[in-house]
Amino acid sequence: MFLHDYVLQFLPAKGKSTEEIVEAKEEARTVHEGLQKLKPDHKLVILLRGIHEFSVKETSQITGWTEAKVKVTYHRALKELKLILERDVACEFTRRVHNE
Repeated sequence: MFLHDYVLQFLPAKGKSTEEIVEAKEEARTVHEGLQKLKPDHKLVILLRGIHEFSVKETSQITGWTEAKVKVTYHRALKELKLILERDVACEFTRRVHNE
């Protein structure tokens, strides 16, 4: 699944409850904030490969990187984003628990 497919699932759709829409917007905001915390190269490769769906070859041509570097950087960027999102979600959960 491309990253934009993941983000699109959070957009409002007919038949969703208000609570589901609010949760989806919150999750999309969390992903967006996570992207902003990435190293510039990681953010770039996620935007090109994951959001805009450029191929490895196209991304290589755009960035001037080798195809191997594109693959490695994309893998590392996704790993970094996952860690950021897991940490942010855990922090948000802890904050909510302590405020209740």
